[in-house]
Amino acid sequence: ADNSTVRTITIQELGPTDDDGIPALAQTFKTMNSLKELTLKEIGLSSDDVDALASVLPEIPSLERLNLCSNGLGDDSAAILSSVLGKCPNLRVVELGGNQISDTGALALSDVLSSMSDRLISFSIGSLLGKEQGFMKNISSLENLSTLDLSGNKNGSSFANA
Repeated sequence: ADNSTVRTITIQELGPTDDDGIPALAQTFKTMNSLKELTLKEIGLSSDDVDALASVLPEIPSLERLNLCSNGLGDDSAAILSSVLGKCPNLRVVELGGNQISDTGALALSDVLSSMSDRLISFSIGSLLGKEQGFMKNISSLENLSTLDLSGNKNGSSFANA
């Protein structure tokens, strides 16, 4: 099959898969030259799944939107993602809400996101547990950011920059 015209992939609420399910799919994603949106939501990604995904994300140069919401991702996954998101040249929207990323993971992500200030327009992470100031300081350098979603945060639901 010709994968060159696939622009959007959405996998949501997937039942249990074998150990090779997501890693095998990840290898397929990198053959999709026109893939702009990748949504893997509510499928319970493991650290191994995130590793496999992270290994191919930089090889999808057309990717503009990544949604990994509600997968139970923690700080280990945030660290893995923070090592590759900056290598995705057209990534403009990152959605990680509904996961279990603590302040530590959020700070790691905000470091790499600040390196994406020329292109990132929307970032969603959900609630932060206490060190919002460090996160917000790093995020403040994002000159093109129009939406910052911190839904569930103790000091408000979301922030949007005009």
